[in-house]
Amino acid sequence: MEFQQIRYFVSVARELNFTRAAAVCRVAQPSLSAQIQKLERELGGPLFHRLGRRIRLTELGESLLPRAERMLHLQQETLHEASERAKSGGNVRFGATLTMAPYLIQSVAKWNKQNEMAVELEAHEDFTENLLGKLREGDLDFAVMSTPIEEAGMLTRLLTTEPFVAVLPEEHHLLKKKSITIQDLLSEDYLPLSEIHCAGKQINDLCRISSEHSQSKMQCAQIETILNLVQQGAGVTILPQMALATAHQRNLVFRNIEPKAPQRDIVLVHHQDRYLSPSARKLIAVVDEAAKNIPQFRS
Repeated sequence: MEFQQIRYFVSVARELNFTRAAAVCRVAQPSLSAQIQKLERELGGPLFHRLGRRIRLTELGESLLPRAERMLHLQQETLHEASERAKSGGNVRFGATLTMAPYLIQSVAKWNKQNEMAVELEAHEDFTENLLGKLREGDLDFAVMSTPIEEAGMLTRLLTTEPFVAVLPEEHHLLKKKSITIQDLLSEDYLPLSEIHCAGKQINDLCRISSEHSQSKMQCAQIETILNLVQQGAGVTILPQMALATAHQRNLVFRNIEPKAPQRDIVLVHHQDRYLSPSARKLIAVVDEAAKNIPQFRS
């Protein structure tokens, strides 16, 4: 059994098409098919049901696939580790969800500028499911996101617990109150964050907000858009505290929600087989520190 055969098998299993798999592997289809057949002879049975133009995995193929993916992942990690050990700094690829990235990337960039080691940083700002896919494929060293994480083969570490806060324009009448509740906010023109963000769904779930509770018919996918609307007096909103860390220069006021602020767990995630270079581990320490020291706002 050769790694090339394993790579061809995994590609066919993912594409369920020999022609497309050959294109992905940049090899002629007859060569790919011959290697698959050789592998099948070594294993003593077919890996695919060949149903005309359609194919699907046999029981043997389904059994082999997770092991084959793990073999390729370990091969990639071995090569990566060997390469990293030969470098003084190295390349670190990390990701963060859209509501966390502006603050974390700013903190990491500041650290890297002050750091004596020449570390090449590659930051990915994306949705949770896309970041998990990149971790699974080995395209990221680690990523920061919020729970729950339902992905096999991933290790998580709690960084901090992040509150959700109320965001209001200056001189809003609710600011005269000693405390602001969720019901206070929903009685106003409430501007919800779209549930395409995990934070949007978390806010709605934790605060028990549904479409009939909000007087606003708007639903914004961009935090920047919501902040602009709130600043213009179009309404109020609830957002994760980390997403507001770069918004301190706006004419906005951030208040804790009473009696108990809704919150979420922020975790660092990496693949269980991922080799974390010394540079990656240093960067993790920086992210850990940044997450635990989110700026507080005037109330």
